[in-house]
Amino acid sequence: MNQTSDASRFEFETEWIRGYARCYGCDVLYDETDLRRQRLFLVDILNIFREGFVVYGDKLEARGARWRIEGPTDDGRLFHVDVTVISEIYYVEIERITKEKGRSDERYSAA
Repeated sequence: MNQTSDASRFEFETEWIRGYARCYGCDVLYDETDLRRQRLFLVDILNIFREGFVVYGDKLEARGARWRIEGPTDDGRLFHVDVTVISEIYYVEIERITKEKGRSDERYSAA
């Protein structure tokens, strides 16, 4: 997957999730067990949303979409967060969290 072209391809989605994290972040639905397993807190997820990029998006058959957000935690760990989004009602649910191993990206080190 070419991250640079994917990030620019999903520019609208990236701006939407960043705005959501700034205004409605505490409303995100998540499984606490998932966060604990990855040693994450809600503040880490919000940082990933604010600093990261949507690198994949697909429309669901019903209303909404599934997005993959790639971004860093405040301490620089890189994660992929798969979410289901229904933008018109500000609904975001975390489906899966995956740690990106052994890779860093210049986009995040400048932030």
